[in-house]
Amino acid sequence: MNPIQRLAKAFWGFPIETLCRSRGFVCISLGRTHIWVPTQFAHEVKTAIERITTLEVPFLSQLESSPIIIFYSAKEQMQNARLGIFSISDNYLAWHSEGIATFLIHACFQFGEQGSPNAKTAKWLREHGFADGLIEPFE
Repeated sequence: MNPIQRLAKAFWGFPIETLCRSRGFVCISLGRTHIWVPTQFAHEVKTAIERITTLEVPFLSQLESSPIIIFYSAKEQMQNARLGIFSISDNYLAWHSEGIATFLIHACFQFGEQGSPNAKTAKWLREHGFADGLIEPFE
């Protein structure tokens, strides 16, 4: 964990985890990454994790080995790979496990790529047969 991630974890980690617990969210782990979602999405998240672990997603090992916090936020979108904090919104959850897998794949590219992670995410999703509706926001 780099010093910035350590600071972010101390500053954001405890309040986010406390808030998620108070809302009845469950925590699903992907290595050291913690994904906090309402219980009704837990199965979808587990299915998405199973899918991406079989697809050989670039940088997945970095995502798994870093102390990242991903939490559900209905409308707000927060993505900061440098701090290791992401929020997953209804836009992804509407696509169920495929949307969650897309979100996690994009997080991998944000975490591991320099330059344009959106374009690389779109290209990778297209090559692996994801729906156009999931790819278009990254193009």
